[in-house]
Amino acid sequence: LSVQEFDGGFSNTGKGGACEDVDAVSILVNMYQRHDYEQAKIRRALRKAFKSVLKRLNPEGGFVYRRGSSFSHMSIPRTRVPANIPHLFATWFGVHTIALLSEVLTDEATLARTWNFNNILSMGWHRKWDSHQQMLTEKHRRAERKVVYLLYDITKFERAANRKINLMVKTILKLIRKVVQPVRSTIERGLR
Repeated sequence: LSVQEFDGGFSNTGKGGACEDVDAVSILVNMYQRHDYEQAKIRRALRKAFKSVLKRLNPEGGFVYRRGSSFSHMSIPRTRVPANIPHLFATWFGVHTIALLSEVLTDEATLARTWNFNNILSMGWHRKWDSHQQMLTEKHRRAERKVVYLLYDITKFERAANRKINLMVKTILKLIRKVVQPVRSTIERGLR
């Protein structure tokens, strides 16, 4: 829960990321299914993730890895895909993430379908549970709305804002440190 970004994705760069999102969603879905812990918070996080994942879906049907960024698998040049162009890797992870989300968000009409997961440990593996026995109600939605994320959301907003600090501000801070350090050293020598 603590690594989810302000935009709903799980990449520390913001704007989601196919691999980061499927990994985090898988962990949250499995925690939700196996433990009665922070379930309203998990559902809220999964709803935010769902919106983030859908932002990576292109009109022609494929997913991009991350909006505005090119992609290459493990930095292999022949796997490079330009920014905002859907490709198989991101589409596979996008679809897998949506399938995982459907296991918990049973009240989302757009997720209402039956998915088949591999029953052996490999890509696409997930221990399925009977989500029809776990249908969400308005009571669950009310519990999600009661979740207070004020400090959590502020922290995420600060992290997103810090990533956007431009080079000029960083340069000014470096200059200030260069000026302050000699003055501080002079003062400390004078106090001895």
